[in-house]
Amino acid sequence: DPSIPDPVAYVQGVLDQVNVCILIPVYNECKEIGRLVESLKQKNFDVLVVDDGSSDDSGKAAREQGAVVIRHDQKQGKGRSLRDGFEFILKGKKYDGVVTIDGDGQHDPQSIPRLLDALAGADLVVGWRARRGPMPFSRVLSNGFSSVLVSLAARRPLGDVHSGFRAYRAERLAGLEI
Repeated sequence: DPSIPDPVAYVQGVLDQVNVCILIPVYNECKEIGRLVESLKQKNFDVLVVDDGSSDDSGKAAREQGAVVIRHDQKQGKGRSLRDGFEFILKGKKYDGVVTIDGDGQHDPQSIPRLLDALAGADLVVGWRARRGPMPFSRVLSNGFSSVLVSLAARRPLGDVHSGFRAYRAERLAGLEI
């Protein structure tokens, strides 16, 4: 059907328009991080991994696949890892955006162009997690409840407010005190 654009050309078109860095906070994700970084590097993304004091070889696995790695000597939490990553990325002022993705494989890197496409009309885009495996009922309940509350406050439906799969405009991040 000629009305449907070539998905490869579409994805390449989105990626040609936006220069982004992928930020991945990790803690003991050695089994997944190497594969994830490799797939991102094959798509020519710059990748920064913040290793939050892992006791496994997460940082080493990421570095071996071409990521720049910042390592915390001890666990400081995901929020601190994100903050340190944002600060590092924004220092160079060479990126239009930052995409965060969890290092455990629950997000599909193939969806990054869709996030970036949506970022054209927003400052922040939050993706949905591809559920892989069972989630404890208490987490399903708390995540659903949080999403409803935030959706009501935002006056728009938001499906997964806890998702780590996000795209940010660099210019907006630079103006925030994180």
